Amino acid sequence: MRKNCLNNSFLILILTTIITIVLILLSASHQHLEPIMSVNNSQGEEELHLSNSQSTDAHPHLTSAFTDSQPKTESSTTSSSSPRPEPLHQHTNDPDPSNPHPLASDPNEGPKPAAQGTHSSESPEPDQEPKIDYIITLKQDTTKEQYELYKQQLIDQGAQIKHEYFSIILKGYAVSLKPSKLQSFQQDPLVKDVEMDQKVHI
Repeated sequence: MRKNCLNNSFLILILTTIITIVLILLSASHQHLEPIMSVNNSQGEEELHLSNSQSTDAHPHLTSAFTDSQPKTESSTTSSSSPRPEPLHQHTNDPDPSNPHPLASDPNEGPKPAAQGTHSSESPEPDQEPKIDYIITLKQDTTKEQYELYKQQLIDQGAQIKHEYFSIILKGYAVSLKPSKLQSFQQDPLVKDVEMDQKVHI
C-alpha cells in the first residue's frame, strides 16, 4: 500500500514537471514570433508605399488629365444650376380684360351672416335641465326638527315640494328635482331611500 502511494506521488511530480516545461516553451516561442510579425508588417507597408509611388510616376499624364478635367466639371455644374427663365402664362380664359379678378367680391357688399346650426345633440345647460319627480324617504328615527331642516335644504336647491309625509309609518317627500342635484341629497345620513315617482294611470 505504501509502495503504491509513492508511485502515485512520483507520477504526479513527473506530470507537473512536463507541463511546466511545455508552458515555458510556448511562452518563449510566442516572444520569438512577435518581433518577426512586426518586421513583416513594416516590410509590407514599405512595399505598398513604393508600389503607389511607382504607379504615380508611371502614369503622369493620367494625373494631369484628371486635374485638367476638374474645372470643366465645375463650370458645367454652375451653368446647369443657373435658373432658367420661366415662360409667361397668358390668361386667355379671362372674359373681361378690364377686370383681372372677375371672382373678387364686391367691396360694397356687406358681410355675410354666419350660418347658425342647431345643436340638438348637445346636453342641456344646467339652467335648462328638466326636473324629475322623486320620492325621498327618510329614516324612521328622524325628528320633526330634522324633517323641517331637510325640507328647507331641498327648497334652497331649487326643489319643488309636491307632497309631505310625516307619520309613524312614513316620513318623506314627493319632490320635483333636477337630476344633477340629486346626489348631494342621497348622501345625507337622514335619507333612507330615493326612487323615481312612477305615475300609475288607471
